[in-house]
Amino acid sequence: MRVLLVYPRFRKLLESRPALATTLNRYGVGRFRTPPALGVPILASLTPQEHEVVAVDANVDPVPYDQPWDLVALSYFTPQATDAHGIGDRFMALGVPVVAGGMHPSSHPADAGLHADAVAVGEAEGLWAQILADVAAGTLRRRYSGMTVPSLAGLPQPRRDVIPHPEAYEWQAGLVQAVRGCPFACEACSLPRLFGCTLRHRPVQDVAADVASIPFPEVYIADDTLMIQTPAMAAYTTELFDALQPLGKSLFVTSTLSLNTDPLLLSTMAAAGVRSLYVVFGFDPVSRKALEVGASRRAWTRAIDLLARVRESGIHVFASFGLGGDWQDPGIFERIVALCRAADLDLAEFFLVTPYPGTPLWERVNEQDRLLGRPWEEFNGAHVVHRPAGMSVEQLDQGFADVWSAFYDGVDPERTLSSLAIRARPA
Repeated sequence: MRVLLVYPRFRKLLESRPALATTLNRYGVGRFRTPPALGVPILASLTPQEHEVVAVDANVDPVPYDQPWDLVALSYFTPQATDAHGIGDRFMALGVPVVAGGMHPSSHPADAGLHADAVAVGEAEGLWAQILADVAAGTLRRRYSGMTVPSLAGLPQPRRDVIPHPEAYEWQAGLVQAVRGCPFACEACSLPRLFGCTLRHRPVQDVAADVASIPFPEVYIADDTLMIQTPAMAAYTTELFDALQPLGKSLFVTSTLSLNTDPLLLSTMAAAGVRSLYVVFGFDPVSRKALEVGASRRAWTRAIDLLARVRESGIHVFASFGLGGDWQDPGIFERIVALCRAADLDLAEFFLVTPYPGTPLWERVNEQDRLLGRPWEEFNGAHVVHRPAGMSVEQLDQGFADVWSAFYDGVDPERTLSSLAIRARPA
C-alpha cells in the first residue's frame, strides 16, 4: 500500500498576533519553525517495509492530493484540527480512506470522526498494525481504542528521515521521548488521561541509541516529567544523563517549577550537555504560590532560589508563563514581569491557558458555558477562547499583548538570541 502520513498546519504566535512582531522579531521568539512532533515518525517506524510511506509536514510542503494513496493518516494536536479536518474532508471526497490519530482525536474522537473514516484513540503502538491490516482487507472500522498502554521497551526508533527538508526549520533539533504518563492532574493537561498516571520509562539504552542516531547537534527531550521529585524518577534521570554524556549533544529539557534541584542531579545534567531548561509556570503549586494575589515573601523567594540553582549549575532557564488561569486576576501580568526581573531571566514566552478537549479545564469550562465558540485553529495559546474566571476577556487579551512587550523592554536581543539557540531568520 501507499501510505501518506500528514502533520497538519498550525498557526504560529506571530501569525495570530502580528501586532507583536515589532517587538518580537528582534528576539527570534514567536515565529521559528521546528520539526514535527513524534507522531508521524513513530507511525513510519511501525509501518512494515512492504508498504511505501510518504510523510508531509503541511507547515512546509503542500499536501499531495493528486497522487494515488491507499491510506492517509493524520496525526495532530487541537490547534491543528482546523487544517486536519479540511485535509480529511478532501481526501474522503476523493475516496481515499482517512484515519485520524494523535492528541486531539484521542481526546475528542467524536469531533475527529466527522472528518475521517476511522479514529485511533490511544497510543499508536497498540493500534497501527491492526489499522493497516484492516485497510488492506477493506474492513476499516470507525474507531480503534487501545485497551492497554504499551511497554516502552524495545520500540523501534522513530523514523525522522521521512520528514523532508530539514533545512526548512529554524531549530533543527531532534525530538526524543523517554517517559510516558504523569502522576499529576494539571487542569489544562490531558496527558494523564491519555497515557495513564503511572510513569513508564523507556529503557535508558534505547533512549541513548535514539539520541545517538540523530544527525543534528541539538536534541529536545520532550518530557515534562524528568525532574519530578521522587527517588525513582531521580534515579532514572541520573542514569539517563550519565548515558547521554558521551554523545556530545546539546540537550533541551522541560519541567515545571516544582522541579528537583538536587545539586548532583543538576551537575549530571549539565555535564551531559543540558544547555536549557524550559520551565512552565502557572500550573504547579510552587509557581502558583509565588504569583498569586498576596503571595508571601517566602513563596516568592523560593521560586527565585529554584531558578538560581538551575542557572548556577550552568543550565539556562527559558521561562514560559500560562495566562488566564482561573486563579489569576488582572494583576498577574505585573507580578510575572516583576518575578522575571528579580530572577534576571533573559528569555521567556507567554501563552493563553486553553481548555483543550480531554482536560479537567475543558470539562469545567463547558459545564459553566464559558467557551467562546472559536475555531480549533485559535486554540494555539495566542487567542482567548473562553471567558476567564478572574478577569474579563478584554483584560486578558490586552494583558497578553502587554506582558510580551513589558518583558522584552530593555532586554538585549543578542543575549536572548544566543540563549534561544535557534537558527533565527531575519524578519
